[in-house]
Amino acid sequence: MKQLSIDLNADLGEGFPFDAELMNVVSSANICSGAYIANTQPVRQALALAVRAEVRVGIHVGYPDVEGFGRRAEYQTPKEFRKALQEQVDRFLVLAKAVNADVRYVKPHGALYHDLSSKSDLWEILIKCCEQHQWSIMHLAASDFLAEASKSIDAIHEGFVDRRYASTQELVSRSNPQGVLTDVEEVLAQAQELANGKVSLADGAGAELNVQSLCLHGDTPNALQLGTAVRKYLIKNNILISSAV
Repeated sequence: MKQLSIDLNADLGEGFPFDAELMNVVSSANICSGAYIANTQPVRQALALAVRAEVRVGIHVGYPDVEGFGRRAEYQTPKEFRKALQEQVDRFLVLAKAVNADVRYVKPHGALYHDLSSKSDLWEILIKCCEQHQWSIMHLAASDFLAEASKSIDAIHEGFVDRRYASTQELVSRSNPQGVLTDVEEVLAQAQELANGKVSLADGAGAELNVQSLCLHGDTPNALQLGTAVRKYLIKNNILISSAV
């Protein structure tokens, strides 16, 4: 019988504690592109840490929104987004090259992640960027965006261990007090479900959801505790933690 395997990723390089510790927990790191934080020093540090820990590197692109940490719904026109994306990629690749980091995939961040869940004129721009660099794309499992992207590039279906799912199988907004999971037992229960192709929804129903990568947020105050607990659970249950790209 083939051993079950799954990727474990975290959003890092954003200036929060525990990047170094979390690099020893995850198999993939979504490292901030620099567009939604005030300086690139955390990005540089995270890239170096990822190389040292032999963790796969993805570029975490988002709207250029430092004040709102990229989480405000600041839609850009295709022309604006193409320019902003190119600037992020160019800057990130310079930093990655400095530490010999091999960038393997793209993951959208914050408001951009949610904007891409529905039909968007930004889809094509992001997909073409991945095609150009031969990168995979990571996004919400079973999203329409991933279905479109998978026609030309490798798509990584992502599930969240620390976010609650709405009845639509999209994420409950962070503005909802129930949107973010911080209790270890709740996070472990969700990790167990997702690793087995299922998810519980906010309305009490359950749904099938096949994911290739489990995400936890590095800005959660107890992110290290949560990540360590999820990693231990996966190992204990003979689930191989391995990068999806």
